[in-house]
Amino acid sequence: MGITVSWDDEEKTAIRHDYDLQWDWDDFNTAISQTVAMIEGVQRRVDIICNVLNTKIPTSSDYILHGRRALILLNRWLGNIAVVSTSTLVFAMINVFVRVYPEWRGRFIVVSTLELARAALAQRREDAG
Repeated sequence: MGITVSWDDEEKTAIRHDYDLQWDWDDFNTAISQTVAMIEGVQRRVDIICNVLNTKIPTSSDYILHGRRALILLNRWLGNIAVVSTSTLVFAMINVFVRVYPEWRGRFIVVSTLELARAALAQRREDAG
């Protein structure tokens, strides 16, 4: 599979998506379906960590449509989204996405390591009370 989905911690506060080098939008949609099922199992706010450090992003503009569909499916319990990447392309894609869908501005965090993603999400959970 192109994307592995798992709980990032025992407390089930974050779900991690680890993207393989090659993946496609079918893999993405499958990962979102798995994530929805996991979140529905705990029925509370859950953050997502998208680890795209070692991947190639599919070269199509479909990411806006797929991303919007994912956020609609996850919206009820979705907290923040930490994207682990050092790619300027990924950063630019997120910037375009939040311009198109400004209601998601402030919910994305882009960091360079899993450790920074975990720390940033923990800080946001703490700030939210």
